[in-house]
Amino acid sequence: GQLVRIKEGTRGPTGKFRKTAGKVGRVDGKSGTNVIVRHGPRSHEHIVLPAADVEVYDATPLIAIGGRVRVLNAGMTMQRNELMWREGTVAAVTSDGWQIDFPVGTKGEPARSETFEPGELEVLA
Repeated sequence: GQLVRIKEGTRGPTGKFRKTAGKVGRVDGKSGTNVIVRHGPRSHEHIVLPAADVEVYDATPLIAIGGRVRVLNAGMTMQRNELMWREGTVAAVTSDGWQIDFPVGTKGEPARSETFEPGELEVLA
């Protein structure tokens, strides 16, 4: 469950640069000396790579009101787990964390607002 970033400049087994370099994901398991990193909600959005090709991701984003973010850690409840990997816009900073507004989802998820801690979000450029 550790948040990691795939290091820039990593190469695959054929020597070509990995397309996933720079992506942030969550360790989904281990396979010998390799780690399995999931970097999105779809079943094909995972990659197996050497542990040396990933670095721990410090998810303390510099967020501005109106900035775009992605949820990397939604929490334990099913209601919040539905927001995993969704992208939203920062609406406000409250004493509890950042209030994120989510638009209507592609699968018909309703628009909603939720508050997150800094370690639960990734800033999108």
